[in-house]
Amino acid sequence: MKPLFGFFLLFISLRTIAQDVNPIYGLALCVNDSPIIQQRISFVETKAKEDEASFKEFLTGRFEKGLNNFINGDATLWKEQVSRSEDVAIMGGFGAYEKGWQQVGARYEWASARFKPSGAKAEIEYLSIAVSGDLAYTASVERSKVHYADTGKVEPMTLRATHVFKKENGEWKLLHRHADHVMEKAIPGSATKK
Repeated sequence: MKPLFGFFLLFISLRTIAQDVNPIYGLALCVNDSPIIQQRISFVETKAKEDEASFKEFLTGRFEKGLNNFINGDATLWKEQVSRSEDVAIMGGFGAYEKGWQQVGARYEWASARFKPSGAKAEIEYLSIAVSGDLAYTASVERSKVHYADTGKVEPMTLRATHVFKKENGEWKLLHRHADHVMEKAIPGSATKK
């Protein structure tokens, strides 16, 4: 009976690894530190570290550069990093929302045209970063001083932003952005911009 139990746990652990799910840790405790299970755990941990490192490299490289270009009136690099999926969505800092690449792509063009080139650079404070397989998310505060095209004014802009990313063909792509102006904590109906 014991060999069958061990085989069952190995089958479950391999299935778990294939799905990038963490319950394998609990299974490892059941088989008394089996070398096979320990090897699988090591593989999962290594893969998770590699995924997180590649995601952080993407964030501090192309993603942040795309954001800086965006707040200077150029959406080209930003849009290259956005998924073309029909599930892509934006709930942007200028209000409303769009879904599907046709609407989202046009929205990003419209939004970036609200800014004039000024050398603006966003300071991003990541409150949370998480990666699990081909999905990742960030929660952040984006601080910048931008030149608005519509008013001609240079003003500070502080947004709270949540992003959801998906790996597509080996590259991280933005699947969802929700950003709005940071406001003081207040009771409903009395909020003001911070």
